[in-house]
Amino acid sequence: MATVITHFYNEEYLLPRWLEHHKKYFTDGVLIDYASTDNSVAICREICPTWQIFQSGFTEFDAADCDYEVMFYERQMRGWRIALTVTEFLVGDPLKLMFDTDARAQWYIPGIRFTKWDPDGVLDDRPLWEQITTGVSPETNPIAHSCRSLHNFNDINYKNADGSGSAAGRHYNPPNTHDVMIFHYAHCIVGEPMIKRRLQVQNKVSLQNRQEGLGTHHYFDAGGLNRENLHQMHHQFIAQGESDCSNYINRVIK
Repeated sequence: MATVITHFYNEEYLLPRWLEHHKKYFTDGVLIDYASTDNSVAICREICPTWQIFQSGFTEFDAADCDYEVMFYERQMRGWRIALTVTEFLVGDPLKLMFDTDARAQWYIPGIRFTKWDPDGVLDDRPLWEQITTGVSPETNPIAHSCRSLHNFNDINYKNADGSGSAAGRHYNPPNTHDVMIFHYAHCIVGEPMIKRRLQVQNKVSLQNRQEGLGTHHYFDAGGLNRENLHQMHHQFIAQGESDCSNYINRVIK
């Protein structure tokens, strides 16, 4: 058994791509809805009718609460599992990593933060990695998009790489594989739908996270995220080392 977990709020634009892609690898899914008001739930039921949809026990996105809820579901599962956001695509051949074993096993899967600024553009039906090839990779920035955990045990507890504290956001570092990667598209601003989904997320970030300075990529600063400073935020990611990532794409896309 292999299960993918995600949480979503009004993601009807990306959900069809995400679901169609991941149902090739995962027999089961746990989809946590943060009270979406669009067609997200209906899309989930149509594309992956056997996957489970749960209403979140929280009304806001809070890093610690989100991790707690993900761990709650992970600890009830059998087999392999991974938690991803709707902007994260597990690419390559994860089935090779999910081998049959009774032993505890954990893969730390690295990612690329793809970036593109084209607010008047359009994304077609091709896979996103065929349309967007530039981004911040592990080569240009070692923590470009920190690892996610693919594991087969129930007592998961998300902590920092040295085993201490709490790694809010369920990230790990460093990776122990490069045969599979996570392509991250939250910072690809291509067309009006991507602008809309990007701006709405900030309305779900908890006040406590804002006061603690967590999740600033969602709301930018105290004044919030808008169309003007969205472009400024995009340039911040480019400053971290944007490059052509075709070599990584070709490595995992067969």
